Amino acid sequence: KIGIVEKISLYPELLDFLTKNQLKFRSLGATALSLAYASYFSFVLILGKTRIFDTVAALTIHQNLYIEKNENFLLLSQDKKIFDIILEFLKNN
Repeated sequence: KIGIVEKISLYPELLDFLTKNQLKFRSLGATALSLAYASYFSFVLILGKTRIFDTVAALTIHQNLYIEKNENFLLLSQDKKIFDIILEFLKNN
């Protein structure tokens, strides 16, 4: 499985981190669609601000996923290990 990262240009250092941790990803450029299909990917990471209706819908649909949301990013994953790896990086950078 691959992950989805939207707005990766906000965190250029994240590119190297994901590569070093062998986390394959794509950037689709469609935040609402990425969030809607989050359960089909290993993770979805939206950097920067999100629209409230996209976020609320994603949090409602994907209550079974690991989720971290703050003013800088929204991270969803069904894999706890991947979730923790990415979350630790984001909190320390």
